[in-house]
Amino acid sequence: MTPIILYHSRTGFTQQYATWLSEDLRCPALPYRERGSIDWSKYDTVLFGSWFHAGSVMGKKWLKQQLPQWKEKRIILFVTGAAPTGEAQAAAMEQNFSPQEWAQLHAFYLPGGLRYERMGTVDRAMMAVYRKMLRVKEGRDSVAYQTICHSFDMADRAAIQPIVDCCQAL
Repeated sequence: MTPIILYHSRTGFTQQYATWLSEDLRCPALPYRERGSIDWSKYDTVLFGSWFHAGSVMGKKWLKQQLPQWKEKRIILFVTGAAPTGEAQAAAMEQNFSPQEWAQLHAFYLPGGLRYERMGTVDRAMMAVYRKMLRVKEGRDSVAYQTICHSFDMADRAAIQPIVDCCQAL
């Protein structure tokens, strides 16, 4: 197995998981902006790490364009988000790819968190609107509302073990 990790990270959670995976798999982890400089023929396993933004996997358009060329490669997708692992995250991931695309992917959701201090103005504004909607819908005392009122970190190195196991089994 000759793996490479390409990650798309905005607030650092996906980058953190890519770093941990790189250490455990002893392979390079490169940021998304460097995707054009990679000689993909050197690798038989591609781990693509990204994050959810309003239910969409960032960088998915690029990944989808690569899939026809990567029929012989093993492709592992890992996506981070601000919600704990669960059925809602699996369903959100599934909506981003067709059944044919899913046939090529091994996919994993990893809990990340929120880092307001690393968000851009537009994302912070979107979160402010979402917080207001949540406060009206569920109330100020709801766990969901209280959770997103501040930055938090759910990243857990142990969460990468299923991905490491998947890589080693392929």
